[in-house]
Amino acid sequence: MEAQRPLFSGAVALPETYRTGWSIIPHFVHSPFYCYSYSFGNLLVLALFERYREEGSNFIPGYLRLLESGGSDTPARLLAALGADISRPDFWETGFRAIVRLLEELRRTVDLSG
Repeated sequence: MEAQRPLFSGAVALPETYRTGWSIIPHFVHSPFYCYSYSFGNLLVLALFERYREEGSNFIPGYLRLLESGGSDTPARLLAALGADISRPDFWETGFRAIVRLLEELRRTVDLSG
């Protein structure tokens, strides 16, 4: 509770039942690395979107094939067909650069509204 209260900065009143409420959420306790898939997916999409921004409409056919393939193979193999090597740090750096760009845009927006 001491760690959670500052997180909400007084905007949310945490009832006493919140103290143990987290323990009934199965993926907090029984599914290690549950949230990893969200981070992986988010960074993957940002990196692929950067490719789209660079390649334009030429990127679309391969991306549609990727989507059509669903979960038919490992992410590494499916993405390799798109020309993406997820074992290379520079692939992921592309996604991080997108995050930096979005943060810079947010800062500019906040500065303009201030």
